[in-house]
Amino acid sequence: MTDGEASMSNAKTLKTPAAIVYISKRLNMSPEEVSIIYAENGNSKVATILGILDQFLIQKETESPSIVEKKAIDDLKQKHRNTPDEYLRVIVRITGPGSAYAAELAAQVNAYFSKRSMNQKLKLNYRLTPLPHEDLEGSIETVTNTQAEGRSPRRANSISTSGAGKDLDKALQISNNLHRQKQDAIASAASLHRRGASNPLYRQAAGYYAQQAREHAKHAQEATSTAADILVDQQSTDRTVDLHGVSVQDGVRIARQRVLSWWKDLRAREKPVLDQSLTIVTGLGRHNASGISPLRQAVAAALARDGWKYTVETGRFVVSGRGKY
Repeated sequence: MTDGEASMSNAKTLKTPAAIVYISKRLNMSPEEVSIIYAENGNSKVATILGILDQFLIQKETESPSIVEKKAIDDLKQKHRNTPDEYLRVIVRITGPGSAYAAELAAQVNAYFSKRSMNQKLKLNYRLTPLPHEDLEGSIETVTNTQAEGRSPRRANSISTSGAGKDLDKALQISNNLHRQKQDAIASAASLHRRGASNPLYRQAAGYYAQQAREHAKHAQEATSTAADILVDQQSTDRTVDLHGVSVQDGVRIARQRVLSWWKDLRAREKPVLDQSLTIVTGLGRHNASGISPLRQAVAAALARDGWKYTVETGRFVVSGRGKY
Protein backbone atom coordinates (compact mmCIF):
# COMPACT_ATOMS: atom_id res chain seq x y z
CA MET A 1 0.00 0.00 0.00
CA THR A 2 1.36 3.42 -0.99
CA ASP A 3 1.47 6.41 1.33
CA GLY A 4 -1.40 7.96 -0.59
CA GLU A 5 -3.53 4.83 -0.31
CA ALA A 6 -2.74 4.57 3.40
CA SER A 7 -3.76 8.19 3.93
CA MET A 8 -7.02 7.64 2.09
CA SER A 9 -7.70 4.50 4.15
CA ASN A 10 -6.98 6.34 7.39
CA ALA A 11 -9.19 9.24 6.35
CA LYS A 12 -11.99 6.84 5.52
CA THR A 13 -11.63 5.16 8.92
CA LEU A 14 -11.72 8.50 10.69
CA LYS A 15 -14.97 9.41 8.92
CA THR A 16 -16.63 6.12 9.82
CA PRO A 17 -19.03 6.55 12.77
CA ALA A 18 -17.81 4.91 15.96
CA ALA A 19 -20.98 2.80 16.16
CA ILE A 20 -20.24 1.23 12.76
CA VAL A 21 -16.66 0.44 13.76
CA TYR A 22 -17.91 -1.03 17.05
CA ILE A 23 -20.48 -3.27 15.36
CA SER A 24 -18.31 -4.41 12.45
CA LYS A 25 -15.51 -5.44 14.80
CA ARG A 26 -17.79 -7.44 17.10
CA LEU A 27 -19.97 -9.08 14.47
CA ASN A 28 -17.12 -9.79 12.04
CA MET A 29 -18.54 -7.68 9.22
CA SER A 30 -17.06 -5.03 6.98
CA PRO A 31 -17.82 -1.40 7.84
CA GLU A 32 -19.42 -1.04 4.40
CA GLU A 33 -21.90 -3.83 5.15
CA VAL A 34 -22.71 -2.42 8.56
CA SER A 35 -23.09 1.14 7.26
CA ILE A 36 -25.96 0.10 4.97
CA ILE A 37 -27.87 -1.54 7.82
CA TYR A 38 -26.94 1.36 10.09
CA ALA A 39 -28.55 3.84 7.69
CA GLU A 40 -31.63 1.65 7.26
CA ASN A 41 -32.08 1.65 11.05
CA GLY A 42 -31.96 5.41 11.50
CA ASN A 43 -28.30 5.50 12.59
CA SER A 44 -29.22 3.64 15.78
CA LYS A 45 -26.49 1.45 17.21
CA VAL A 46 -28.71 -1.04 19.03
CA ALA A 47 -31.27 -1.19 16.20
CA THR A 48 -28.44 -2.02 13.80
CA ILE A 49 -27.18 -4.79 16.07
CA LEU A 50 -30.69 -6.24 16.29
CA GLY A 51 -31.15 -5.89 12.55
CA ILE A 52 -27.99 -7.89 11.88
CA LEU A 53 -28.97 -10.54 14.41
CA ASP A 54 -32.42 -10.74 12.81
CA GLN A 55 -30.85 -11.24 9.39
CA PHE A 56 -28.68 -14.00 10.78
CA LEU A 57 -31.77 -15.65 12.27
CA ILE A 58 -33.80 -15.52 9.09
CA GLN A 59 -31.00 -16.36 6.65
CA LYS A 60 -29.10 -19.10 8.43
CA GLU A 61 -30.09 -22.63 9.30
CA THR A 62 -29.06 -22.54 12.95
CA GLU A 63 -27.68 -25.76 14.38
CA SER A 64 -28.34 -26.82 17.93
CA PRO A 65 -25.78 -25.18 20.23
CA SER A 66 -22.94 -27.33 21.49
CA ILE A 67 -22.44 -28.07 25.18
CA VAL A 68 -19.86 -25.29 25.41
CA GLU A 69 -22.17 -22.87 23.62
CA LYS A 70 -25.08 -23.80 25.89
CA LYS A 71 -22.92 -23.06 28.91
CA ALA A 72 -21.96 -19.68 27.44
CA ILE A 73 -25.62 -18.89 26.67
CA ASP A 74 -26.68 -19.81 30.21
CA ASP A 75 -23.93 -17.64 31.68
CA LEU A 76 -24.99 -14.67 29.56
CA LYS A 77 -28.64 -15.23 30.47
CA GLN A 78 -27.84 -14.96 34.16
CA LYS A 79 -26.35 -11.50 33.62
CA HIS A 80 -28.64 -10.26 30.86
CA ARG A 81 -32.04 -11.64 31.78
CA ASN A 82 -34.08 -9.53 29.37
CA THR A 83 -32.22 -10.70 26.27
CA PRO A 84 -34.30 -13.25 24.31
CA ASP A 85 -32.70 -16.67 24.05
CA GLU A 86 -32.66 -16.66 20.25
CA TYR A 87 -30.48 -13.55 20.23
CA LEU A 88 -28.11 -15.03 22.80
CA ARG A 89 -27.71 -18.13 20.65
CA VAL A 90 -26.86 -16.04 17.59
CA ILE A 91 -24.45 -13.82 19.54
CA VAL A 92 -22.57 -16.82 20.91
CA ARG A 93 -22.54 -18.49 17.50
CA ILE A 94 -21.04 -15.39 15.83
CA THR A 95 -18.55 -14.32 18.49
CA GLY A 96 -17.71 -17.69 20.02
CA PRO A 97 -18.28 -19.00 23.56
CA GLY A 98 -16.66 -16.96 26.31
CA SER A 99 -15.92 -14.00 24.06
CA ALA A 100 -15.86 -10.56 25.64
CA TYR A 101 -17.69 -9.35 22.53
CA ALA A 102 -20.56 -11.71 23.33
CA ALA A 103 -21.03 -10.09 26.73
CA GLU A 104 -20.92 -6.60 25.22
CA LEU A 105 -23.49 -7.40 22.55
CA ALA A 106 -25.76 -9.18 25.03
CA ALA A 107 -25.63 -6.08 27.23
CA GLN A 108 -26.65 -3.88 24.30
CA VAL A 109 -29.62 -6.10 23.43
CA ASN A 110 -30.57 -6.43 27.09
CA ALA A 111 -30.71 -2.65 27.41
CA TYR A 112 -33.04 -2.45 24.41
CA PHE A 113 -35.48 -4.98 25.86
CA SER A 114 -35.31 -3.29 29.27
CA LYS A 115 -36.41 0.11 27.98
CA ARG A 116 -40.02 -0.30 29.01
CA SER A 117 -40.81 0.96 32.46
CA MET A 118 -40.30 -1.64 35.15
CA ASN A 119 -43.74 -0.70 36.45
CA GLN A 120 -45.42 -1.44 33.12
CA LYS A 121 -47.44 -4.62 32.99
CA LEU A 122 -49.32 -6.03 30.03
CA LYS A 123 -53.07 -5.69 30.46
CA LEU A 124 -55.10 -8.81 29.77
CA ASN A 125 -57.45 -6.88 27.48
CA TYR A 126 -54.64 -6.39 24.95
CA ARG A 127 -56.46 -6.92 21.67
CA LEU A 128 -55.14 -9.54 19.30
CA THR A 129 -56.28 -11.23 16.13
CA PRO A 130 -57.17 -14.81 17.17
CA LEU A 131 -54.64 -17.34 15.95
CA PRO A 132 -54.36 -21.13 16.35
CA HIS A 133 -53.19 -22.36 19.76
CA GLU A 134 -49.49 -23.10 20.10
CA ASP A 135 -48.22 -25.23 22.99
CA LEU A 136 -45.66 -23.81 25.38
CA GLU A 137 -43.69 -27.07 25.55
CA GLY A 138 -45.10 -28.04 28.91
CA SER A 139 -44.91 -24.82 30.90
CA ILE A 140 -44.49 -21.09 30.72
CA GLU A 141 -40.86 -21.65 31.69
CA THR A 142 -39.94 -22.17 28.04
CA VAL A 143 -40.85 -18.63 27.00
CA THR A 144 -38.65 -15.61 27.60
CA ASN A 145 -39.76 -12.62 29.61
CA THR A 146 -38.91 -9.12 30.67
CA GLN A 147 -38.29 -8.10 34.24
CA ALA A 148 -40.62 -5.71 36.00
CA GLU A 149 -39.00 -5.14 39.36
CA GLY A 150 -41.39 -2.40 40.40
CA ARG A 151 -44.62 -4.31 39.94
CA SER A 152 -46.70 -4.82 43.06
CA PRO A 153 -47.35 -8.51 43.72
CA ARG A 154 -50.97 -9.50 44.03
CA ARG A 155 -52.06 -11.31 47.17
CA ALA A 156 -52.75 -14.98 46.66
CA ASN A 157 -56.11 -14.80 48.43
CA SER A 158 -57.35 -11.82 46.41
CA ILE A 159 -58.56 -13.86 43.43
CA SER A 160 -60.80 -16.89 43.14
CA THR A 161 -59.45 -20.13 41.73
CA SER A 162 -61.85 -20.18 38.78
CA GLY A 163 -61.19 -16.55 37.88
CA ALA A 164 -57.45 -17.03 38.17
CA GLY A 165 -57.61 -20.04 35.90
CA LYS A 166 -59.36 -18.04 33.21
CA ASP A 167 -56.88 -15.19 33.55
CA LEU A 168 -53.97 -17.62 33.28
CA ASP A 169 -55.42 -19.23 30.16
CA LYS A 170 -55.94 -15.81 28.62
CA ALA A 171 -52.41 -14.67 29.43
CA LEU A 172 -50.94 -17.84 27.94
CA GLN A 173 -53.12 -17.47 24.85
CA ILE A 174 -51.90 -13.90 24.40
CA SER A 175 -48.30 -15.05 24.77
CA ASN A 176 -48.82 -17.88 22.27
CA ASN A 177 -50.47 -15.57 19.76
CA LEU A 178 -47.70 -13.01 20.03
CA HIS A 179 -45.00 -15.63 19.58
CA ARG A 180 -46.82 -16.85 16.48
CA GLN A 181 -47.06 -13.28 15.16
CA LYS A 182 -43.35 -12.85 15.83
CA GLN A 183 -42.56 -15.97 13.79
CA ASP A 184 -44.83 -14.77 10.96
CA ALA A 185 -43.07 -11.39 10.94
CA ILE A 186 -39.65 -13.09 10.83
CA ALA A 187 -40.80 -15.23 7.90
CA SER A 188 -42.03 -12.14 6.05
CA ALA A 189 -38.75 -10.36 6.75
CA ALA A 190 -36.79 -13.33 5.43
CA SER A 191 -38.80 -13.47 2.22
CA LEU A 192 -38.43 -9.74 1.58
CA HIS A 193 -34.74 -9.74 2.48
CA ARG A 194 -34.03 -12.41 -0.14
CA ARG A 195 -35.66 -10.16 -2.75
CA GLY A 196 -33.84 -7.07 -1.47
CA ALA A 197 -30.82 -7.58 -3.71
CA SER A 198 -32.84 -6.39 -6.70
CA ASN A 199 -34.84 -3.63 -5.01
CA PRO A 200 -33.93 -1.56 -1.93
CA LEU A 201 -37.64 -1.16 -1.14
CA TYR A 202 -37.74 -4.84 -0.27
CA ARG A 203 -34.91 -4.30 2.22
CA GLN A 204 -36.86 -1.48 3.85
CA ALA A 205 -39.94 -3.68 4.10
CA ALA A 206 -37.81 -6.47 5.56
CA GLY A 207 -36.56 -4.05 8.20
CA TYR A 208 -40.13 -3.11 9.04
CA TYR A 209 -41.16 -6.73 9.60
CA ALA A 210 -38.02 -7.38 11.65
CA GLN A 211 -38.99 -4.46 13.89
CA GLN A 212 -42.52 -5.88 14.15
CA ALA A 213 -41.02 -9.21 15.23
CA ARG A 214 -39.10 -7.47 18.01
CA GLU A 215 -42.23 -5.65 19.18
CA HIS A 216 -44.21 -8.90 19.25
CA ALA A 217 -41.37 -10.53 21.20
CA LYS A 218 -41.49 -7.76 23.81
CA HIS A 219 -45.25 -8.08 24.22
CA ALA A 220 -44.97 -11.87 24.39
CA GLN A 221 -42.43 -11.58 27.18
CA GLU A 222 -44.75 -9.26 29.08
CA ALA A 223 -47.65 -11.70 28.63
CA THR A 224 -45.51 -14.56 29.92
CA SER A 225 -44.58 -12.54 32.99
CA THR A 226 -48.26 -11.81 33.57
CA ALA A 227 -49.02 -15.53 33.32
CA ALA A 228 -46.21 -16.29 35.76
CA ASP A 229 -47.65 -13.83 38.30
CA ILE A 230 -51.08 -15.44 38.04
CA LEU A 231 -49.69 -18.98 38.30
CA VAL A 232 -47.68 -18.14 41.42
CA ASP A 233 -50.76 -16.45 42.91
CA GLN A 234 -52.71 -19.68 42.43
CA GLN A 235 -50.02 -21.82 44.07
CA SER A 236 -49.09 -19.51 46.94
CA THR A 237 -50.38 -18.29 50.29
CA ASP A 238 -49.58 -15.22 52.36
CA ARG A 239 -46.64 -17.06 53.94
CA THR A 240 -45.51 -19.30 51.09
CA VAL A 241 -44.42 -18.38 47.57
CA ASP A 242 -44.45 -21.38 45.22
CA LEU A 243 -42.38 -20.75 42.08
CA HIS A 244 -42.98 -24.10 40.38
CA GLY A 245 -43.64 -23.79 36.66
CA VAL A 246 -42.18 -20.34 36.02
CA SER A 247 -38.97 -19.32 34.28
CA VAL A 248 -35.78 -18.44 36.12
CA GLN A 249 -36.15 -14.78 35.25
CA ASP A 250 -39.76 -14.54 36.41
CA GLY A 251 -39.04 -16.68 39.45
CA VAL A 252 -36.28 -14.34 40.60
CA ARG A 253 -38.41 -11.27 39.93
CA ILE A 254 -41.42 -12.64 41.80
CA ALA A 255 -39.32 -13.88 44.73
CA ARG A 256 -37.74 -10.45 45.17
CA GLN A 257 -41.11 -8.71 44.93
CA ARG A 258 -42.85 -11.02 47.39
CA VAL A 259 -40.04 -10.86 49.96
CA LEU A 260 -40.06 -7.08 49.85
CA SER A 261 -43.85 -6.96 50.15
CA TRP A 262 -43.76 -9.44 53.06
CA TRP A 263 -41.12 -7.37 54.84
CA LYS A 264 -43.06 -4.13 54.41
CA ASP A 265 -46.24 -5.75 55.76
CA LEU A 266 -44.30 -7.17 58.69
CA ARG A 267 -42.80 -3.82 59.57
CA ALA A 268 -46.21 -2.15 59.37
CA ARG A 269 -47.79 -4.46 61.97
CA GLU A 270 -48.28 -3.07 65.44
CA LYS A 271 -48.02 -6.47 67.15
CA PRO A 272 -45.17 -8.90 66.36
CA VAL A 273 -46.03 -12.33 64.97
CA LEU A 274 -44.56 -15.43 66.60
CA ASP A 275 -43.51 -17.06 63.33
CA GLN A 276 -42.91 -14.28 60.86
CA SER A 277 -40.90 -16.14 58.21
CA LEU A 278 -41.67 -16.37 54.50
CA THR A 279 -41.08 -19.62 52.61
CA ILE A 280 -40.03 -19.57 48.96
CA VAL A 281 -40.48 -22.91 47.19
CA THR A 282 -38.22 -23.52 44.20
CA GLY A 283 -37.96 -27.30 43.96
CA LEU A 284 -34.76 -29.29 43.68
CA GLY A 285 -34.37 -29.43 39.91
CA ARG A 286 -34.75 -33.19 39.59
CA HIS A 287 -36.44 -32.69 36.21
CA ASN A 288 -33.51 -30.64 34.94
CA ALA A 289 -30.97 -32.44 32.76
CA SER A 290 -28.15 -31.48 35.13
CA GLY A 291 -30.13 -32.44 38.23
CA ILE A 292 -29.58 -28.91 39.55
CA SER A 293 -32.30 -26.28 39.64
CA PRO A 294 -31.19 -23.06 37.88
CA LEU A 295 -34.16 -21.34 39.53
CA ARG A 296 -33.03 -22.44 42.97
CA GLN A 297 -29.50 -21.16 42.34
CA ALA A 298 -30.70 -17.85 40.91
CA VAL A 299 -33.17 -17.18 43.74
CA ALA A 300 -30.52 -17.94 46.37
CA ALA A 301 -28.11 -15.53 44.69
CA ALA A 302 -30.78 -12.82 44.45
CA LEU A 303 -31.77 -13.15 48.11
CA ALA A 304 -28.14 -12.94 49.20
CA ARG A 305 -27.48 -9.99 46.92
CA ASP A 306 -30.52 -8.14 48.29
CA GLY A 307 -29.33 -8.68 51.85
CA TRP A 308 -31.98 -11.09 53.16
CA LYS A 309 -31.36 -13.54 55.97
CA TYR A 310 -32.57 -17.02 55.04
CA THR A 311 -32.07 -20.70 55.75
CA VAL A 312 -31.79 -23.40 53.11
CA GLU A 313 -34.18 -26.32 53.33
CA THR A 314 -35.08 -29.12 50.93
CA GLY A 315 -36.50 -27.49 47.83
CA ARG A 316 -37.13 -24.16 49.53
CA PHE A 317 -35.73 -21.14 51.33
CA VAL A 318 -37.10 -19.71 54.56
CA VAL A 319 -36.58 -15.95 54.82
CA SER A 320 -36.57 -14.58 58.37
CA GLY A 321 -35.46 -10.97 57.98
CA ARG A 322 -32.66 -8.69 56.93
CA GLY A 323 -29.09 -9.92 57.07
CA LYS A 324 -26.04 -8.09 58.34
CA TYR A 325 -24.19 -5.86 55.87
